[in-house]
Amino acid sequence: MKEEIVVYYDGECRFCKHYARYLWLFKKYTLVLRNARDYKEDIDNFYKKWYDINQGMIVNHSWSIFHGVAWVLYLDWLLSEKDMTQRKDDKPSLMYRLWYNGLNVIRKLFLILKGVEKIR
Repeated sequence: MKEEIVVYYDGECRFCKHYARYLWLFKKYTLVLRNARDYKEDIDNFYKKWYDINQGMIVNHSWSIFHGVAWVLYLDWLLSEKDMTQRKDDKPSLMYRLWYNGLNVIRKLFLILKGVEKIR
């Protein structure tokens, strides 16, 4: 059986939903997509640990939580199949931060235009 990765995303955000669908990690993992709006208790628990779904997707894998640009770096690591010691000093590059933060701004503007409230 494949190892499970749980991704929480804003189901009202067209960009989040489509990006999550196109992740091809399903070849190695069971990818579970959860609309954060349907999992209020989980999102409240993440919020207590300082993870705000309104600031970016949350990925839960092997008892670790990755949030915002950190999940992009983590998924990149998973896809690269590099051994953990090769990546332990990695920090999100400027490219990752710009890409993810730009996507997050577009997401927020899209939700404002659509009239959707923040999660929580």
